[in-house]
Amino acid sequence: MGLFRISEKIIMTSCFKTFAALSILALASGASAQFTQKVSVSGVASSSAVQPDGGAATPAQTLRALQDMNQAAGDHLSASKRRISQMTEFLKSKGMLEEYQATDNPPKMLPQAMSFEDALDVAIQHEAANGSVAPSASSDPEVVTREINAYTNMVRSVWAEYQQDMVTVQRMTDFLNAKGVFDDYMAWAGDLQKSDREAMLSDAHKRAEADRAKQAERTKEVNKAIDKSWATYDKHHQEMLNTAWQHYKFNAKMQLKYYKYSQEYRHGYWNNYGDPYGDVYGY
Repeated sequence: MGLFRISEKIIMTSCFKTFAALSILALASGASAQFTQKVSVSGVASSSAVQPDGGAATPAQTLRALQDMNQAAGDHLSASKRRISQMTEFLKSKGMLEEYQATDNPPKMLPQAMSFEDALDVAIQHEAANGSVAPSASSDPEVVTREINAYTNMVRSVWAEYQQDMVTVQRMTDFLNAKGVFDDYMAWAGDLQKSDREAMLSDAHKRAEADRAKQAERTKEVNKAIDKSWATYDKHHQEMLNTAWQHYKFNAKMQLKYYKYSQEYRHGYWNNYGDPYGDVYGY
């Protein structure tokens, strides 16, 4: 009985997460009382779901509902495929894989298995309950219709594959329970998850170390370039100072000579010319 409850919990968790992402379970419980009309999907999605205020779902709400379904179903489809792979590996390690593959028993329990139409109906109701949704980027009704059709075909395929994988997971769970090794599988999966986590952390640590080494090398090269630039600058600066000093010495020497001669011949005659008084020009 305990194993069955664990199995039930695992499978229901796998199933419910998709609907939780869309608030399906909460809305589905009161859908019959709150909404009076379901979405009719025949080949493509329509927007005939009735909102809480009585109005029909808009194309934007329908498109948004399909996008939400695609994201939720895609995420959990990936998780289901990983679970099937793990269960298969576990059965192989126990020598039970061929025996399981020889069985074709239907699942004993498949909770909340919803058709694509029912799931889309509830997803549209969820969008309506959330309030107004912005119109599609395109205002052309034909373009919006093509977008809805494309998403409908894609999500229908993902949803069908996910539902089928849910059946496979439940069948494998039933087999593990019948063999009394379901708890062993859970412990094995836990160890595998821990091992995967440790490997992921180890890889991340190695990448971080490699990145630090690369950064240190880049810093070293940058510093070398900076030092080289400063050396060139210092050289040019010294040359400039030397040139300025030579100019200064030359100008100072010329000014000194001028001063000496101006003082020497200030009040006398020089080559028979001069001002002996110095009372007109001041020198």
